[in-house]
Amino acid sequence: MASKSPLRHWIKRHNPFDRQTYLRDVGAMAPALRRPRSRIIQFYSSYRNIGNFTPVLGIQGMLGCETDVWDMHNSPVDWAWVNRNYGAAVIGGAGLLHACFQPFWDDFAAHCRLPYVTWGIGVCLPHNEERKGVSVETARRVFAGAGLANVRDLLTRDHYSLPESVDISACPTIVHLEELRKRQPERYTGSRKDFDVLHSIHTTLTENAGNELINRLVRDSGRTLRCTENLQTMRSGINDVLALYPRARTVVTTRLHGAIIAYGSRVPYIALSFDPKVRAFVELYGGGQLAQSPEHAMALLAAEAPAIDPAPAVVRSREFGARAAAFLAKATAP
Repeated sequence: MASKSPLRHWIKRHNPFDRQTYLRDVGAMAPALRRPRSRIIQFYSSYRNIGNFTPVLGIQGMLGCETDVWDMHNSPVDWAWVNRNYGAAVIGGAGLLHACFQPFWDDFAAHCRLPYVTWGIGVCLPHNEERKGVSVETARRVFAGAGLANVRDLLTRDHYSLPESVDISACPTIVHLEELRKRQPERYTGSRKDFDVLHSIHTTLTENAGNELINRLVRDSGRTLRCTENLQTMRSGINDVLALYPRARTVVTTRLHGAIIAYGSRVPYIALSFDPKVRAFVELYGGGQLAQSPEHAMALLAAEAPAIDPAPAVVRSREFGARAAAFLAKATAP
């Protein structure tokens, strides 16, 4: 659970030596010191995997404002305060239908009194875990009550047997990447390729031996290699990690957001799927190749990579973003 120390919270957001991105998490503040700064509260995961933050930043960019946020790990929520101080809520984005968030979804279904949008969220069904996502009953209840409902893939809609009225569009991360490319083209357009392969590692889904095998095979092939765990640290923030992707000629990834960021950065990628959400992304949006093993990944690395054009997916994400912005503006109007 997030720290309630107001001094610690302030230092985290204002430390000039810390390159990490911190959102305005009102749930991490001491209750007596909480002050709403937006009319929208957004629920997210604060774990430092940048794939939990880039969808939030993409959503905030499409809304044109910095929303207050509440970490879904910090449950139960102070609903008396939240319902009193906000006009609407957003759940999104990232893998917020992972089974670990069941307490939050139960809590939300029982106590949220705000109009709300689900946006850019997806189920996680990793092969090494027995519990498979938030319960169908709870998820359907929340989706049924949403003013607008959006998920990031067909896997999520099919897993919960959601109606076709539930919108599907790519993770808002790709919209955030488009904005970064416009603002800092020299850093995010990939005009300079500094290494052959970026290995985006998911340490909780893949054993170290498998990760080391990929690294060894890449090096043995004579290719230059960089690695990232997609985690922000004090010395390497979200934008530092994102800037690695366009510098690579190819991305090899076991992380969904490794594939999403490569796709949004227009970098060919090869994905090893230890969770069907990775396969679902590649099959729906393209631009990448699925590998069955590290050796298969090397064979694909030697072959011609498919072309990547994220523009249609970006347009589709922005279309839902415009609808969500209109809904939330109406819900929060005086």
